[in-house]
Amino acid sequence: MEATDKGGGTVLEISYLQTALTSNPVAPVVLLTELADQHRAFTAMAQQIPLIYAAKCTSLADYDYTKLIQLKRYLLGKTPYGTPIFDCQAPGTIALTYDDGPFDYTVQLLDILQAARAQATFFITGSNLAKGPIDNEDLPWANIIRRMYREGHQIASHTWTHPDLQTLSESDRRNEMYRLELALSRLLGVIPTYMRPPYSNCEDSCLATMKALGYRVIYYNLDTDDFDHVLPDQIHDSVVIATQGIEAVDVRTGSILSIAHDIHPLTVSNLTVAMLDVIRRKGFKTVTVGECLGDPSSHWYRKV
Repeated sequence: MEATDKGGGTVLEISYLQTALTSNPVAPVVLLTELADQHRAFTAMAQQIPLIYAAKCTSLADYDYTKLIQLKRYLLGKTPYGTPIFDCQAPGTIALTYDDGPFDYTVQLLDILQAARAQATFFITGSNLAKGPIDNEDLPWANIIRRMYREGHQIASHTWTHPDLQTLSESDRRNEMYRLELALSRLLGVIPTYMRPPYSNCEDSCLATMKALGYRVIYYNLDTDDFDHVLPDQIHDSVVIATQGIEAVDVRTGSILSIAHDIHPLTVSNLTVAMLDVIRRKGFKTVTVGECLGDPSSHWYRKV
């Protein structure tokens, strides 16, 4: 059996959920209990995923990163590089962010955001969830990423395979970043200057690497905890966490930087819709991370 980490979304968990709920639309308590047990079992395997993929895939060190290695990475603007950032700076803004995609539900999310005239930031992974590489034109991901970019959403890095960067060597850490850059440069002609470390783990050595590569390191101040609430009887907990978090902030003086995952169907269909309703009622403006930090859009990417 293969599974992926909790933050990256478990493939078997998702497919199991879809099959079970299709055949049992009422979703009895016994079924939900079984699903919860399955979810816990799958998430326990999270740390094994980089090892599984390392054995199956071409080594990230085998790619030619010469152009990226030689790229001049100027540190432009006032937003700091290689320093953890948890908060927005512009009052009245909320930066919706989504990790681990694109995935099967990302198109639906883009449709919802478009209808709400809302912007978001997508922290992209290159080849997790057994979805195949994002720069494979035979797969749907390349065009989804192009749509994100075309519609004004911000695209940022979440590494290629979603490893714990703090546990990697310097060269492996750089290769995780370079491989995603290579893919995005092929798709968009640019690479991002923003990233979020998987598992929210990037200490001094990792931060030094990110600064050397010219990355802003983005965390969050509103965790929707959606990866722990993927089932129909659980998602309401994340809705409560998120909506109460938004309600608690004064739109005149405060701002919000949230985290969710577009690899979970109920995050898209339930959680995001509920958040947008409260955002609209409270009068917040949905923006990209760069915008909420007051960073000009010309600083969000580097041309390659």
